[in-house]
Amino acid sequence: MTSCALIIVIFTLGLVAIRLAIDFDNQARNDAVQRVERGLSAMTDRLKSNSVDYANWTDHYIALHNNDLAWLDENIGLAVHESGVAQLVILGGDPLRRVLGWLSDDLGPLRAEEFAQTLAFVEAHTDESGISLDDLPYAAFRWIGEELWLLTVDRVLPHTALETADGPASFMVFGVTVTDQISRYLADTILLSDVRLQSSPGDLRASYMLPVIDGRPAWLVWTLPNPGTNAIASVMLPVALTIALLLIVVGAGVYALRRTAADLERALVRAEAASKAKSEFLANMSHEIRTPLNGVLGMAELMSDTRLESSQREMLETIRKSGVSLLSLINDILDLARVESGKMTLESRPFKLDEILERLESLHGAMAHARGLQLVVRRTGGPTGFRTGDETRVMQILHNVVGNAIKFTEKGTITVEADATDPEQIVFRVQDTGIGMTEDEVTRYFLPFEQADASTTRRFGGTGLGMSITRRLIEAMEGSISVNSVPGQGTEVVIRLVIPALSKDAAPQSKKPDHKDLTAAEIGTLQGYRLLVAEDNATNRKILALMLSKLGVQVQFAENGAEACTLWHQDRFDLILMDISMPIMDGFAALQRLQRHSAEHGLPAPRVIAATANVMTDHLDSYKAAGFVDVLPKPINRAELEQALFRHIAPATLAR
Repeated sequence: MTSCALIIVIFTLGLVAIRLAIDFDNQARNDAVQRVERGLSAMTDRLKSNSVDYANWTDHYIALHNNDLAWLDENIGLAVHESGVAQLVILGGDPLRRVLGWLSDDLGPLRAEEFAQTLAFVEAHTDESGISLDDLPYAAFRWIGEELWLLTVDRVLPHTALETADGPASFMVFGVTVTDQISRYLADTILLSDVRLQSSPGDLRASYMLPVIDGRPAWLVWTLPNPGTNAIASVMLPVALTIALLLIVVGAGVYALRRTAADLERALVRAEAASKAKSEFLANMSHEIRTPLNGVLGMAELMSDTRLESSQREMLETIRKSGVSLLSLINDILDLARVESGKMTLESRPFKLDEILERLESLHGAMAHARGLQLVVRRTGGPTGFRTGDETRVMQILHNVVGNAIKFTEKGTITVEADATDPEQIVFRVQDTGIGMTEDEVTRYFLPFEQADASTTRRFGGTGLGMSITRRLIEAMEGSISVNSVPGQGTEVVIRLVIPALSKDAAPQSKKPDHKDLTAAEIGTLQGYRLLVAEDNATNRKILALMLSKLGVQVQFAENGAEACTLWHQDRFDLILMDISMPIMDGFAALQRLQRHSAEHGLPAPRVIAATANVMTDHLDSYKAAGFVDVLPKPINRAELEQALFRHIAPATLAR
C-alpha cells in the first residue's frame, strides 16, 4: 500500500514537473521573440538617431546647396570610412542632382549602379507609400547586392532656420549590414545563442521574419530555448532510478526531489540572465559616458572663469547645458533600472512640507518666469509640523511633474497645490494651461521613452523617462497618480502619497552643523594642504589639476593604483582622491594595500575618496564596504569637489 502511494505521489510529481517544464519552455520561447523585437526596435531607433544627426546638420545642408563635394567627402565620407562598423551613407537628389555614396573600409566596394539603384528605390518607395516629412526618418530592410541592409531614410534639413533654406535638400540613406551588425547585436545583448540570418525560417518557434520590402525574404533564427525540457531531460534517469529505489528505500526520494529542484532553479537563473545583462549594460554605459562627459563639463566650468566674448560665452553655455542634459538622461536611465530591478531604497525621515514647497518654487519659479509663465505654489489644510517619508523622492516626483507642466505650457499659469488635511497622506495637484493631451496620449504618458507623439518630441525635446520614473516611485511609496487632460486647454495631475504626520513629541530637535557643513567661506582656503590623486585618464587629470589649483591645494598625480601606493609610502598627504577603474592596479586593490600597510606599521588608515563614473547602487555599497570615506561621482564639478575636500580634512588639521 505504501509503495503504491509513493508511486502515485512520484507519478503525480512527474506530471506536474513536465507540465511546468512545458509552460516554462513556452514562456522562454515567447520571451525570446519579444527580446528579438525589442532588440530590433532598439537597433532601429539607434540607427534613426544617427541618421537624424547627419540629416539635421546645418553645414551639411549648406554644402549640398553649394554643391560643395569636397566638403561632403571630407566631413561625411571620412567619418564613414573610419567608423569601424559596416555602414554606408548615400546622398542624392536636388539640389545635388547626383548620387554620392560612402562605405566603411570594412566592406567590399559597391558598384555605383547599386548606390543609384538604392536611392532610386527609396525615392519610388517614398512616393508610393505616401510618406511625408513628418514620417521621416523611416526604416526598412532591403537587399543591396548580396548583403541585407537595415536602412533609414531622411531628408536633409538644416538644424536651425536659415534664410537660404527653401525646402528639403536631398534624400539621405543611412544603413548597416544585418549580417555583421544586427545578429551580433542581438546575440550580445539579449543572450540568445547562435543568432544567424537565413532565407528560410526553420523552426517557427525560434525564428523571426524580417520585413524586407524588396527582394528575397530573410529570417533571423536562433537556437530554440528549452530550459524546462532540458532540466527535465537531465533528471529523467535519476528520477527513474528513484522510483525503483523508493520501493526499498524511502529516503532515496528526498535526493531525487532535491536534484529536480536544483535543476529547475538553474533553469530559472538562466531565464533571469537577460535582466542581469541589462543592468550590467546600463552600468557600463553610465561609466563609459560619464568619463568623457567629465572632460566636457569640467572644461566648460573652467572656461567659464576665463575672459570670453559674449558670443563665446553663449556657445560655452550651450555646451554646458547639453552636457547637463546628457547627465540628467543618464541619471534617469539609472533610476529606471534601479526601480525595475527592485534596488531602489526609500528612506523614512522627518521633513517639513513647507520647506519642500519653498524649494520647489525657488527651483522652478525662475524658469517659469523666463518663459513668460506664472508659477503659483500653495498649501492648504493640516498642521505645519513634520511629516515622515523620503523627502528626496518626494522632491524628485514634484520636480518631474512641475518641470513637465512648464515645458509643455507656452502661456498662462502653472498651479501647484499641496493638501495636507489628511494626517496620513498629502494630495498634490499640479494644473497647467498647456497643450493638453488626448485620451490615447494620456495612456502613453507613463511609458518609458514615450511622449504624446513624435511631433511633441521634436517640438519640446526630452526622452519620456521622467514620468515613467515618477509613476514607479509613487507606486513604491504606496501612492497613486491620475491625469486629466483636454487638448489645447491644459492638464491636471493628482498625486496621493502616504506621508503621515509626525507627532510633536517625535519631532526632531535642531542640531548644530558638524564639520561636514563647513565651507571655504567659514574656515578659509586649502592653501598648503597636500592631495594625492590617482587617475589614469589624462583629460581628467588636467581638469582636476586646474580645479584644485584654484583651491590652493598642492597636488601630486598617479596614473594607477600601484603608483599611488608608492607615492603614499614615500611622502605625506592629507587626503587621497582615488579613481576606481585603472590599469595595473584598480582603486579597490590600492585601498586594500594602503590599509594593510598602515595596520602593519601602526599608522592611521589613509582617508580615501572614490572618484568614479560607476554610481549604481551596488557600486556605492561596495565603496562603503571597502572603506572609502566618500564617493565623488563623475562628472566632477568644482563645488562638489571643494565640499568633499572640506568634509574629510579634519577641522583640527585645517586650523593649524
